[in-house]
Amino acid sequence: MQRQREAAARAAAAKLAGIEGEVVSVTKLQTSFAITDSIKSLKTRRWSYYDLQHVLCFAFILFSMFIAPSAPVIKTLCLLGGSLLLLMPVTRQFFLPGLPIWTYLIYFFCSR
Repeated sequence: MQRQREAAARAAAAKLAGIEGEVVSVTKLQTSFAITDSIKSLKTRRWSYYDLQHVLCFAFILFSMFIAPSAPVIKTLCLLGGSLLLLMPVTRQFFLPGLPIWTYLIYFFCSR
């Protein structure tokens, strides 16, 4: 009975994450640093309405960069660093789920 509940919970979590039919476990962690792997996975991804949250977060980040005090070098380095973190598969799997938190922090510190 307990195993059935755990399996149902894993299936529900996988459905919310958009990876139905796949096993969610530690062995599925990506260890590649190749940016081309991320681009290939973006091309083959099945998009859903839940992915609109990332578009909204990026819009808030860009708005935050516009209202931030003038420091073009720092702004550019922040955007390039964030892009690099989100393009490498090994770091994307940790930073993409935390993107709303990072968006709030950036917006909070830029709107002084």
